[in-house]
Amino acid sequence: MKFLSIFLISFGLLFLSPQKNEIPLEIGAKLPAKLVAKNKSRSINMIFTHTSQMRPFLRKEIKGVDYTIAYDSETREIKYINTKDEDFVTADNLRVGSEIEVKKESFYIIPQIEIRAPATIDGWEPVVGNDAEDIDFKPNFVDKLKDGETTKVKITGFSKGGN
Repeated sequence: MKFLSIFLISFGLLFLSPQKNEIPLEIGAKLPAKLVAKNKSRSINMIFTHTSQMRPFLRKEIKGVDYTIAYDSETREIKYINTKDEDFVTADNLRVGSEIEVKKESFYIIPQIEIRAPATIDGWEPVVGNDAEDIDFKPNFVDKLKDGETTKVKITGFSKGGN
């Protein structure tokens, strides 16, 4: 009986303990060397994370949600995180497809990359547009708004960081 109790407790601890391979979804957190080394064995994928800034990245599913995670190749520090996964939900209960109202002055535009709304309480910035579509330097939808004007926008993803 004692053996059975010890076995059940050990089994429970094995499967209930947090996984060590889980990546913290925070800017500045370090990726495990094992993941980066694995990524280096192939040709490294690069992504623009800010104007004139390309970084290596990997795609990772964490708790059933797909993320793109860009990092500094020297330090392995996470510099940019993005998800377009419809299963992702913020602490404010926002998700891809949600509509929010945003005042013109509250948008954050990363030229030729993303147009973001103000951050949620858990630090995720809703992506509401793609400034790359305006590559000919045409005004984007934010530029067309009048000062102080509020507009309703649809969330297409969520990002953190970028440089």
